[in-house]
Amino acid sequence: MLGITLPAQAIDAYFYGTLVVPPPCVLNNNTDISVNFGNDLLAGRVNGSNYAQSIPYTLDCTGAPTTALKLQFQGTGADFDTSVLETSKPDLGVELRSNGVKLPMNTWFNFTDPARPALTAVPVKATGSTLTGGAFTAASTLLVDYQ
Repeated sequence: MLGITLPAQAIDAYFYGTLVVPPPCVLNNNTDISVNFGNDLLAGRVNGSNYAQSIPYTLDCTGAPTTALKLQFQGTGADFDTSVLETSKPDLGVELRSNGVKLPMNTWFNFTDPARPALTAVPVKATGSTLTGGAFTAASTLLVDYQ
């Protein structure tokens, strides 16, 4: 006789649950955010302090399961500094800030709702560069998610 051991009893085990997807937060009523630096920026005065502009936005997280949120600006970094947003003008970038502190591109920043961070944008230039005149544009995507 072979030494086969049989269990005294065997039953099936079933596992179940409900996967819940939290409701999304709505940024700026699903409309684009626009920041206008104006038409009179002096190339020689772009220094990372001058011309700072508030980034106006709204955030509605009604029904959120938590107040722990995070945000990031997603986009292409400038050639001279990948932590700032690239613009259409060589040697010019846009530094994004949260409550006055640099918010590097493509990096999450944690915050607690409803204490939303004050977001600002300020033009910066490559060290030692001389900017030329003319219009410029830049674009990024603002993301908000649960921590």
